[in-house]
Amino acid sequence: MKITFVITNNLLRFDGHTIRLKEIINSLAKRENSISLIMNNGDSSIIDPSVTIYKINYTFGKTKKRMIHFLVAYKCKFLISILYRTYLNQLISLILKDQSDLYIFPESLDNSIGYYVSTFLPSCNICIDNFGIISDEFKNRGGYNLFQKLIFYIKHKVAIKYEQTIFEYPKNIIFTSNSMRLYFQNKYTSIKYKKSFIVPDSYLPDLINMKKKSTEFSKITNSLNDSFIFLFAGEFKQISGVDDLLSAFFRVCTKIENAKLLLIGDGVLDTTISNHIKTSKHCSSVIKINRVSFDDLQVFMKLSHVLVSPEKKNLLSDLVLHIKYYNYLTFNKPIICSRSDAVKKFNKDDKYSISFDPGSISDLANKILYSYDNFEILRHKYSSSSDSLNNLSYAHNTMAIDC
Repeated sequence: MKITFVITNNLLRFDGHTIRLKEIINSLAKRENSISLIMNNGDSSIIDPSVTIYKINYTFGKTKKRMIHFLVAYKCKFLISILYRTYLNQLISLILKDQSDLYIFPESLDNSIGYYVSTFLPSCNICIDNFGIISDEFKNRGGYNLFQKLIFYIKHKVAIKYEQTIFEYPKNIIFTSNSMRLYFQNKYTSIKYKKSFIVPDSYLPDLINMKKKSTEFSKITNSLNDSFIFLFAGEFKQISGVDDLLSAFFRVCTKIENAKLLLIGDGVLDTTISNHIKTSKHCSSVIKINRVSFDDLQVFMKLSHVLVSPEKKNLLSDLVLHIKYYNYLTFNKPIICSRSDAVKKFNKDDKYSISFDPGSISDLANKILYSYDNFEILRHKYSSSSDSLNNLSYAHNTMAIDC
């Protein structure tokens, strides 16, 4: 089967989206599919060498990204063709030359590009990879004042229109879980008539391989000597619960000898989190750093005693078991994770992680202290958590696409 991926994201940006994309492409390539990748200028070194690479010299800034989403929501095909003609002309030319059996547009910006391609080339067999719920994300952002609430309300309404359009045009859709597929099928009836694939997130085998340590790693580890380390890695946003984690940690850190909380990431709450740390009398117990390389992140995880995924109650977490959870499991360490519906199904009786009630700072604080007080018992209990990942690799999960 000849498959072409069309992407606009930076492949070297280490986040869940890029990880999923890289693993799906490489897994399909290793099964003797003919795989091509149309991407913007950038590094493609993490992609399997058998993949044919086409590059388009074009950059999507924040304004261009937001604009095309809005235009797609209201099906403004003509304006899209004018405002993005430099990129689209090159893309259409490559697609006509490539002639693949399936074209996969894997992220939200790519989904928007796919909409235009579907209107220009109706016979093109297009597939989108839907791994998020944009409308719910804006709904959950809330706002701190009336103006912000109004802005997010408008964005929420536009996001609903966007989802309607995005699910209307492709002939195929990839979902990260069957629960997500059923949710969207009930919300948008057009999906019931599409071909769909279930490709869950999975773990990364490469995480268990120790790599070279960077200068950034060496600087930080000097301040972690003899510490009991709790780690959070991810995006600093409302639903991530990183603000709850910080509050919970400050409640109990004095009861934990040499306690350290290591926060790795960035996002809309970056300033809020930094200010919270600075104004606390326990600020020296927290180390906050921006996103790090893949190699550094795995070493920080190996150094940590307890890994934390403190997400607040949200629809996506109830429908999908996140890639972060799978990757935490590879380290066979105690994990503190919010009790979402998806986690409850996988983690019955806390078999693989310690659960707490989403959004409950007091329960999270209690579980932080519990993990410290019972660390040796918990370390033994979760020493083989990675066994749960058998048959959950991307190599296995992507079989749904090329069968």
